[in-house]
Amino acid sequence: MLFRSVAKIGYGLNSNEFIGKYLDVNDSSDVKIDHMLAAGNWNLFDQSGLKDMVRCEQNDIEVHLASVFAGGYVFRQKDVPYRYGIEDDKAAEKEKMWTAWNELCEKYDVTMAAVAIKFAALPKVVTKIILGMKSKAEVDLIFECMEEGEKVPMDIFHDAQKAGLIRPEVQLPPL
Repeated sequence: MLFRSVAKIGYGLNSNEFIGKYLDVNDSSDVKIDHMLAAGNWNLFDQSGLKDMVRCEQNDIEVHLASVFAGGYVFRQKDVPYRYGIEDDKAAEKEKMWTAWNELCEKYDVTMAAVAIKFAALPKVVTKIILGMKSKAEVDLIFECMEEGEKVPMDIFHDAQKAGLIRPEVQLPPL
């Protein structure tokens, strides 16, 4: 036997174009995927994966998210531009968004990283969140942010949506 029994099949992509194509193939195939790993299209600065997440929810496909910190942009690392510089044409827009998110975080006395983790977990279809870390200090920081996530109020997301930081079609849990 070439393959052992595999309980679940999934795929991971960081391009909305390809995610949509794979969902189209899944719709017309006898072999169904169970989960999708999406990177970079659902975070505080980009909700372009919304359409695909809705399709996944309609088809009982779990979503696992990566890049919830927008490639480190949440932490404003000077050597890490938004999306690693791939979208330099959006740099000014993302800078304004970062400033607006930072003001909201200060208003609610929470860190942007904790807000980013809680935002990633909002959609019911999201069953796993993958957080990137490269040092023990970052591991400690992430655990602190996860604990802090408990005190991140839903109000911050409603305020963010009113401010245009979250797309209007994103359905937020009620207050």
